Amino acid sequence: MTRLHLATLLAVCPLITAPLKADVKLPALFSDSMVVQRDMAVPVWGTADADEEITVSFARQQVITKAGADGKWRIDLTPITKVGGPHVLRVKGKNLIEIKDVLVGEVWICSGQSNMEWRVRQAADAKNEIAAAKYPKIRLFVVPNDASPEAKNDIEARWTRCTPDSVKDFSAVGYAFGRFLHENLHSGLSRMPIGLIDTTWGGTPAEAWMPPEDLADNAVLTPILDRWNSILEGWPAAQTKYEAALAEWKRKREEGVNAGNRPRMPLGATHQHRPGNLWRGMVHPLVPFAFRGAIWYQGETNASRAEQYGTLFPRMIESWRAAWGRDFPFYWVQLANFDTNLDPRAWAELRESQSMTKRLPNTGQAITIDIGTSKNIHPGNKREVGRRLALLARRDLYGEGDLDAEGPVFESFTRDGNAIVAEFSHAEEGVELRLDAADSRPAFELAEGDGEFVPAKAKIVAGKLRVEAEGLQAPTAIRYAWVDDPAAVLFDKNGLPATPFRSDDRPRVTHDKR
Repeated sequence: MTRLHLATLLAVCPLITAPLKADVKLPALFSDSMVVQRDMAVPVWGTADADEEITVSFARQQVITKAGADGKWRIDLTPITKVGGPHVLRVKGKNLIEIKDVLVGEVWICSGQSNMEWRVRQAADAKNEIAAAKYPKIRLFVVPNDASPEAKNDIEARWTRCTPDSVKDFSAVGYAFGRFLHENLHSGLSRMPIGLIDTTWGGTPAEAWMPPEDLADNAVLTPILDRWNSILEGWPAAQTKYEAALAEWKRKREEGVNAGNRPRMPLGATHQHRPGNLWRGMVHPLVPFAFRGAIWYQGETNASRAEQYGTLFPRMIESWRAAWGRDFPFYWVQLANFDTNLDPRAWAELRESQSMTKRLPNTGQAITIDIGTSKNIHPGNKREVGRRLALLARRDLYGEGDLDAEGPVFESFTRDGNAIVAEFSHAEEGVELRLDAADSRPAFELAEGDGEFVPAKAKIVAGKLRVEAEGLQAPTAIRYAWVDDPAAVLFDKNGLPATPFRSDDRPRVTHDKR
């Protein structure tokens, strides 16, 4: 062997025998322009070489740890009370990472299906909203769509400052919510920094957004897993059939023959409706990032199984809370009015399931029964939806306990002759009716005994709601806004709509839908 060959071999051998040195890495959630949640422990985590010493420095704190045998590491910064910035987050191992332009403030997750996904550029008054979106202390983070059969630990995204360019493709409800918080919360003379995480996918069911194992121990929810097990077992045959149909469709198109609609791809392991897929791909990567709470707008896809949603939705919230280890605030939007092609009461029942979920602690519901559009499942006025969600947060979390944040909520009724007189909470100044003679949609209904519900008329007498129906002498039950697309006529004195309600417990039309 020549001296040259020997020298070359000796130089290469260390590269072959020594383990490669891995740089310290952070998840995408830690990027320039991020927001760190104030007043709570802040996890910082990542990967490195096994046993590598990691030093994390931020806001006059320095924490040292070592990566485990699997290369994973995590530290928790102690709660930071002073808001603002900008700060630099430094993480040092064999290499140094510097995350710049970091603010300390309030962080919220914005999630759900298309009405939360609906972009600022798609919403009402989009041109003016976009032009005015110059808020350097509002920071935006968009999670890419990922229906994953396996749990992901990271995503490809980054934080951005809120500008007309960055806001146009952000959740319109999420942005409005964050903007109203930013404009109303202050630290000293400065507005509160707000971080918003948009993790949304249109047309998706709640079961896709939660760990599938949380469906397995409940008799109401296991049919969801059973249905999907059947789908996955039949996928190979369905895929073969689809590929043949697709080839035939393409052949006809090439020959200029009317081929009809493109064949629909069969449901499979990577479909966005599969239980757990969006949890694994779009929520799991966020754990254990520190944030104040979550806002949610979803339910349309589950409306045909509205009664089941009364079990499914709170279980989903509980699964999120279990992942983070705390009962963080969770607010949602009750479905707006919409003229569906379903049974005309399926959406009313879904709304009831949403209202029932308020039994969980630290929850709240924004009512939007008055701002929907009969023929458009996506109401354009996302600004007001975000404002109503922000009212809940301001009242519950940010020291404005006397703020009027929700409209009248039905509590009980008494019968006065042939009329029903209803009592409400959240109506200290009374209720008011906003009637439109040109609107023929149903609002109030009464029933007597086991009889059918019939349309009823309402009026305010001595500050209370009095409802009567022609032909009923002794009504025993009342309903309000109990159809998919009702007339919203009942409000509090500040214009917040009453929650749709019923006093009866008759079986739902969706009671057997699983």
